[in-house]
Amino acid sequence: MINHFNKIKKIYDFYIQNIKTMTEKTALYIKQRHTNFVFLLPILRYIHSKPNTILIIFSVLSFVFSSYVLGLIFFFLLFDSFILSLLVLHGINIKNNSRKISKNVLSLFVLYFNQLGPIITLIIVTLLYSNVSRFISKLIIKLFESITMFVFSFVPFITLMYPDTKEIRNEKPMDSTSFTTEKNQSTNSNS
Repeated sequence: MINHFNKIKKIYDFYIQNIKTMTEKTALYIKQRHTNFVFLLPILRYIHSKPNTILIIFSVLSFVFSSYVLGLIFFFLLFDSFILSLLVLHGINIKNNSRKISKNVLSLFVLYFNQLGPIITLIIVTLLYSNVSRFISKLIIKLFESITMFVFSFVPFITLMYPDTKEIRNEKPMDSTSFTTEKNQSTNSNS
């Protein structure tokens, strides 16, 4: 069985370690090149000694100002999707990048409509994007699939516009890399 607490602890430890290394590098940079900012060294020393407090303060501020955080995440995901789509168009690691871009598009959809409130939306997008648990990601995606199929059953013209929507209910998703190689082989043989 997958131990989700160990995964969350690894992510937490990763952020703590990043905070410590960033404060060390910033302090060293200030000492060597910008002596005018020496007054920041005690603050950086405090952050380095207590990264947990900084992470908790950042989390609390994220929840208090969650609508602003959602805006920042929206632009980050939009930029990430832009880069990933360029990579997919150039055929670079299509399978992994197309999965990431699909999750980005789902997250952007949730962020844009934000019908669940900022905090719940923030939690859903974080769980979907961070890959903390495959089970939770699959559960969120299945929920999106069910809602989409429900909407398609009540709005008939959408099924006419997107006739391939019947494939959404397919339990075994198609491997995007094998589909592209088969398609390329068929076009090469026709030439």
